[in-house]
Amino acid sequence: MNYEIKQEDKRTVAGFHLVGPWEQTVKKGFEQLMMW
Repeated sequence: MNYEIKQEDKRTVAGFHLVGPWEQTVKKGFEQLMMW
């Protein structure tokens, strides 16, 4: 389960890194982890 979450987070960060700023990316990543 940890591997799946980590892979999802990595993909999300990579996607958001190209679109938005780093701060927004980190915040989004933390929200995803909190939901899990």
